[in-house]
Amino acid sequence: MILIIASRHDQDALELQRAWSQDALLVSCEDLCSPGWRFEPEQPDQAVAVCDGRKVPVDQISGVLTRRPCVLAEELLSIRREDRSYVAAEINAFLLAWLASLRCNIVNRPTPTCLSGPGWRPEQWTWAAARAGLQVYPTRRNVGAMGDRHSDDHHRQFGGMSMEGAQSIYVTIVGSECFFEGPPAIGQAARVIARAAGVDLLGLWFAVRDADYTFLGADLWPPISNDAVRRALRQLLHRQPGDLQTISGKQARWFWSGAFPKTVRPSLSYRRCRRPARKPRSWIRDWLMTLRLS
Repeated sequence: MILIIASRHDQDALELQRAWSQDALLVSCEDLCSPGWRFEPEQPDQAVAVCDGRKVPVDQISGVLTRRPCVLAEELLSIRREDRSYVAAEINAFLLAWLASLRCNIVNRPTPTCLSGPGWRPEQWTWAAARAGLQVYPTRRNVGAMGDRHSDDHHRQFGGMSMEGAQSIYVTIVGSECFFEGPPAIGQAARVIARAAGVDLLGLWFAVRDADYTFLGADLWPPISNDAVRRALRQLLHRQPGDLQTISGKQARWFWSGAFPKTVRPSLSYRRCRRPARKPRSWIRDWLMTLRLS
């Protein structure tokens, strides 16, 4: 059984559940507030989930697709208004612990800042792409007075670099497969970023002008209405556990300390780098800084 953790307002998730109706169930906020859930950290194999009014033992779950960053208090309409914030915080903590304990395939694996992958801000995705050796637009934030509106020129520029004449290409990463229309090098670049983030499902935007391509942004919840994307996602969820992308503690220390394996252009292939001779920055300090930014 495949569980799809998403909102009932997520049309892609609803359509996917209908297409996989024989072996897929949607887990909504209403289900998360229903009685019948069971989870003991010391006995995770005895856990029981509640999906669409049904109790599903954890040993019957073959895969989990998470389509939400967190559970919002505003979604818990069945809870008293004054208790919604507290209940939402408890549900998010429970989901993080429960998902982390599952031995089946999870797309994407939860992190402390997001239930479906790294809860990175646009600046962090840009920094990760630049660290991987890709060309990026400088990211800038302007905080103005309330009611200020940006001009059209601002929307056509990223950090002072104009996008006029550039074509925007959206790439969907599902495991090792790429779905897009454009130069093959863009698919290789997208895989580099997905690997750096430790995710198996990712959407990315690139700006292409002539033979150059530049990273624009990333999306942890890409559209999944395409039949080819759904087939690849289904195969991904039915793989043997352990085949999916997960960023290990050692990779995380490499990445945040500045010694993450570099990308060699134009092949964009990974190579293992030695640690620099200088003393690396404390990865713990950088990790805490990341949590603070998130």
